[in-house]
Amino acid sequence: MRAWDLNLKVRLIGETLFNLLFWMYYPFLTIYFSNNFGKTITGFLMIIPPIAGIIANLFGGYLSDTLGRWKTMLIGTAIQAIMFTIFSLNLSDWINFIAYLLINVGRTIYYPASSAMVADLTQEKDRREVFAAFLTAFNVGAVLGPLFGSLFFFHYRSGLL
Repeated sequence: MRAWDLNLKVRLIGETLFNLLFWMYYPFLTIYFSNNFGKTITGFLMIIPPIAGIIANLFGGYLSDTLGRWKTMLIGTAIQAIMFTIFSLNLSDWINFIAYLLINVGRTIYYPASSAMVADLTQEKDRREVFAAFLTAFNVGAVLGPLFGSLFFFHYRSGLL
């Protein structure tokens, strides 16, 4: 890891924090929305993010090829940061859902460019190690995020975000 490009080190830390934050609220949103919208509406609403994510992932790949990796990653990160801020303000249930949806879109725009940039910045012999570190960082967020989220989400959601 010491020989890694500085960009990779910074991104590993940043992506770990974004993943941790994402997983601190993501598992609890179905409960939150079902309490506010009802189970039936929430069930239909929860169909939208995966579909939007698939489309945004394709769009992220397209943007990465046309605008460049750095700009695409910046767009994805900006969308996530702005939507996390809006979600934390707790303006209304519908705005919270739209913010959640756009956080997902921002994540899926970001990741094709991120993966391509990792491949660009590493030598072929080191790629397995670097991708393994990024995957481990993702998994750390997916494991620790719900643990911390279970403690903070329902009582301190705005402060958490």
